[in-house]
Amino acid sequence: EDAMAQYMAYHAAQFARIMEVLDRIPEGDGSLLDNTVVVWMSELADSWHGMDQYPVVLGGGKNSRLQTGQYVNYARTSPRRGLKPYDDTSPFMGVPHQKLLTTLCEGVGMAPPALGVSQVRGDNGETIDCTGNLPELLKG
Repeated sequence: EDAMAQYMAYHAAQFARIMEVLDRIPEGDGSLLDNTVVVWMSELADSWHGMDQYPVVLGGGKNSRLQTGQYVNYARTSPRRGLKPYDDTSPFMGVPHQKLLTTLCEGVGMAPPALGVSQVRGDNGETIDCTGNLPELLKG
């Protein structure tokens, strides 16, 4: 636990430093940070690379379409996708990360219908839709 806490603290400091540097660079009526979206997320997610419990921090992007300054916790609505090492018994997990990536693209002016695979099968055979965006993260 101590090693992971140190690992995360190091990366948090690096994230903050990147944002500080970008904020000091003038661009247009603001800074480079206003026109840049900085994303910090773990490649491990829930440590099994599933679609659950993956924290994401977005910084900057004042001039993007992204709605910043909020905490969003998505409900577990996707049927599990074949990964059974979990300690909990919930048959559901969070939203596919492809929706976050699509939202980020839309937030900076791109509009792909999907990234990566468009659907996967859950444990029970149900289809998990990986297309679309996360509307809570977009302005108006």
